[in-house]
Order: sequence, then C-alpha cells, then structure tokens
Amino acid sequence: MGRFINLSGQKFGRLTAIERAENRGTKTMWLCECDCGNRKIIAAGDLGSGRTNSCGCLRKEYVAAKNYIHGHTDDRLNSIWRDMKKRCYNPRNKSYKDYGARGIELCNEWRNDFMSFYKWAIANGYSDELSIDRIDNDKGYEPSNCRWATRLTQNINQRIRKDNKTGVRGVRWDKNLGKYEAFISIKGVRFGLGFFEGLDEATKVRRDAEKQYHFNNESTESLVICLGEMSDTG
Repeated sequence: MGRFINLSGQKFGRLTAIERAENRGTKTMWLCECDCGNRKIIAAGDLGSGRTNSCGCLRKEYVAAKNYIHGHTDDRLNSIWRDMKKRCYNPRNKSYKDYGARGIELCNEWRNDFMSFYKWAIANGYSDELSIDRIDNDKGYEPSNCRWATRLTQNINQRIRKDNKTGVRGVRWDKNLGKYEAFISIKGVRFGLGFFEGLDEATKVRRDAEKQYHFNNESTESLVICLGEMSDTG
C-alpha cells in the first residue's frame, strides 16, 4: 500500500480537500468543497491527476457557454469579441499593425472565454449605441482598461500622434509663446483650453476636459458649450 498523503486544505482547480472519506475499494477518497458551494466525494487519484477539478459545475458552464456561442454567433457582442481577437492575433487583419503588432492583447480571461467577456460587458454598461474603448491605448483589452463609449469619446481618446513632442495627447508646445497649449477636438471642432507654463498644468486641464466630456450626461451641444467656457477661462 502506498504512503498516505494528507490532502486536507489543498486546492485542486475549484475543489478544496476538506477531509478523508471512506475508501471505495482500493481508492482513497476525499470529501471536497467546490467554489460553487457544493460538496462531493472524489478519488485522490483524480484530484492529483487533474482529471477532476470541480463538482461538475465547470462542465455545465462550459456546455452552457458553448451552446450560447453556437446560438448567438450573429450577436453584436460576439462579433465585437471575435473582432478584438482578429485585430490582436491575426497578422493578415488590416488593423493588426495598430494592435497585435504593438503588443496589444486580450487578457486570458477574455481571450479564452466569450462568456467572461459577455458577463463583463452586460455588467458594465453595454448598449448597442456604444463601442468598446481602451482607456489607455498602450495597454490591452482587460476589465480594468476597457469601457463602453460613444464614437466621439473614442475619437477624443485616440493614440498620441507621432509628431507629438510632449508625449501627452491634446497638449502641444508652442515655441512662439514658450508655453504649453492644451486643446481638445469634438466633431472636427478644435477647442483651445489655454496656454500654461508647465506641462503638468496643461495635462491636468486636458484630462479634466476629457472627464467633463465622458461623464457629462447632457447633450453634445451642451458639452461643446461647456468646453467652450473652459477654453474662455483657460
């Protein structure tokens, strides 16, 4: 007989070994608790080999997700998910140079599991009028770096131009005045937000303008007026 190995407290996938149970023939059995709350008696060999890593809920979730994807291949969210992966991992995709070639990826949670992305989207303000937007364009697709935004918000949040010398979107150095200018563009209209001695101050004004636009629930026209007032006082 092999040496007894105490598995109490050890984690195997979603299962945590609680205590030894009555043997079944020559098999050593353990009472385990699943992350979902269910308890089940499982052979130690199946735990150690990785053959069993949940009470059965993982398999049910996998089947449910597979059925969902099969039945919702035309859904907009499914299309968004597939397009993200193409941009990041298919070198033949026309947008790959701006995504995958720059090291932009999907987090493992989303890349391997559509339902994980789907649940995040529904819980974080998804609607058919919005598109997925990366808050920091130099980082990938992950819950902490993504939001649902209007096309205008995405236009404001574009990647920094190659000819930008300050390294800050919406802030440029005016060599004639010897100051930093903060500005923002909405629907092709450029709003100057003021000239500043320091880069930090100009950057703050630009960031404030972005927040004013993104979080303001008023109409676009009201936002344009608001930003116009900001530029007048800058």
